[in-house]
Formats: sequence, C-alpha cells, structure tokens
Amino acid sequence: MPFLSRLITTFGLILISHSAYSAHEHSTLYGSAHSVPLDITLETLVAVLFVITGLVLGTETLRPIGWSVWAGEIEKDGGGRNPFRGFEDRLGFWDVRAPGLFTFLFDLGSLHQAPSSRELRRRRMVRAKRKEFADWVRGNANSTKS
Repeated sequence: MPFLSRLITTFGLILISHSAYSAHEHSTLYGSAHSVPLDITLETLVAVLFVITGLVLGTETLRPIGWSVWAGEIEKDGGGRNPFRGFEDRLGFWDVRAPGLFTFLFDLGSLHQAPSSRELRRRRMVRAKRKEFADWVRGNANSTKS
C-alpha cells in the first residue's frame, strides 16, 4: 500500500505542477483580463483530490490514546512534568471566600503570610485525590496486562 499511495501522491503533484504551469502560460499570453479556463481549474481540483487520496492512503493505522499510561508516568515522577499543575494548584489566584479579600490594597505584607489551615486542608485533599487517581491508574494498568 505505501507504493500505491506514493504513486498516487506523485501523480497528483505532477498534475498540480502542470496546472500551475498552464495557468502561468495562460496569464502570460492573455493577460489578467481573461479568467482561468475551466480545464485548468478542473485539472487543479482533480490534482488536489489525488494528492489528498494518496496522503490518506499512506497514513499509518490509528492507535488508541494511552491517556492512563501517560498519567501514570507523570504520577510516578511526582507530578513535576504535569502540564495541568498550574490549574490544580491555582497558585496565582486569591480565595474570594477568605475574609479580608481587599487587605492587599492596604497591606502588602499580608500576601506573604503562611497559608491558612483551610488552605492546608485543601492542599492535603488535592494530594489525596491525586494519590487516589494514581492508585486507580496503576490498578487499571495491572489488570489490563493480565
């Protein structure tokens, strides 16, 4: 099949080249006053269809996405490569439910305080959920291997 797809793609590229040359010659001979003839337009469209068909036939078969494998590798590394870590930790956001929301306007030292007990509980909950997810992924990975 790779030979056939390459042959079809090459034929389509030759047709595109020929139609481009024909369009250039037509514009040179007749100027820009005339539109491109129908045969050159059809040749271009057929050539594009040949190229697309050749490229589609030459692709590999699709494989299922290994999301659980990828997530398991990230969890084994400790989450350092996790691209979604910023969304999970929400480091750049203030908790709007916390008292004294606007204290940052008057006292910039309050931004550097230690996290509240509520924030610590939330962080522990997030870690527990991550561990639960990692255990679930490892459990599914082990059950699919056997």
